[in-house]
Amino acid sequence: MSLVFVSPGGMHGGGGMGTVTRSIVTDLRRRSRGTPVKVLDPRGDGSVALSPVYTLAALCALAVEHLRHGIDVLHLNVSERLSVPRKALFLLYGRLFGIPVVMHHHGAEFIPEFDKRSGLYRKLVTWAVRRADCNIVLGEDWYRFLHDRLGVPPDRLRLMYNAVWGPQAAPAPQVRAEGPVRLLMLANLTPRKGVGELLEAVQGLIERGREVELTLAGGGEVARYRDMAHSLGIAERCRFTGWLKAEEATALLEAADIFVLPSHHEGLPMAILEALSRQVAVVATPVGAIPEVLSDGRDCLLVPPGDVDALKSALDRLITNAEERVCIAVAGRWLFERRFELGHYVDDLLSLYESLRPPGRQEKRA
Repeated sequence: MSLVFVSPGGMHGGGGMGTVTRSIVTDLRRRSRGTPVKVLDPRGDGSVALSPVYTLAALCALAVEHLRHGIDVLHLNVSERLSVPRKALFLLYGRLFGIPVVMHHHGAEFIPEFDKRSGLYRKLVTWAVRRADCNIVLGEDWYRFLHDRLGVPPDRLRLMYNAVWGPQAAPAPQVRAEGPVRLLMLANLTPRKGVGELLEAVQGLIERGREVELTLAGGGEVARYRDMAHSLGIAERCRFTGWLKAEEATALLEAADIFVLPSHHEGLPMAILEALSRQVAVVATPVGAIPEVLSDGRDCLLVPPGDVDALKSALDRLITNAEERVCIAVAGRWLFERRFELGHYVDDLLSLYESLRPPGRQEKRA
């Protein structure tokens, strides 16, 4: 089966979409037995003004790949804002040449962005999602939105929660007798991720006398939040790493006691799944698909977005109660093994691809 992925940043893209692309493509290539799996970058990593150039180059590369190998399925990773209109060009190519097209929706703000845009934008997005052979969504809100408001029929919708690779057996959580409790945030540092609220919560914990240190790993508005940490008087307890390589982020996760992501909008964050896989206790917000798959008080603690006091209380609860912290971490690992292991996810994805191929091109799979 010849597959082409169109994803911002290609195999080197940042954020959750980049992690999803790398994870899926790496596993597909491992399984492929010589079957081509191509990844195209329609956005580039430079100025947004150069985006049309990258899009045109990716369209040309798509045509070359089509002529050389044929394409059985075209998989488009989309987010919000101009992502869907940009991918509509690739969708149109697929429609013109009879290539099945999957649109994989990752945009945490896809629905509010749609609501505030112009009529022309809405018409283009609606046209695109209705003509994709399948729309993969990360949660029930997106499923209902595409079905109820945009008119996508159920046979063109598939709810598939994200998945990640994880160690076969995570080490047991260690409760250190000495030293601070290590808090970790892996994210692009922006207001949407609740970074400011987290810094304020950490200030409150330190004022209570809690021994904590916070690592904020990711790009975004790093200087802004470093300045905020200084103004709150907690700079010595905060470490900003910038973007990290995958192995560096994994090392931070394995050393963390609590993973925290107090976002205002999300899909299903890959960073939370990675924390679960490493048996790290999670504190998050009930936004996007998070409350569909995680249970407050069992495999995580959930707090309202923007509520600094609730965030501070949840963190304090796990800092001062190591036994509960360990129980939540172990329950999170169990949840990962049951629902978010990448191998099962790719099995389902391959079954979907096979179902989209014309009958004459389908192959028997063991």
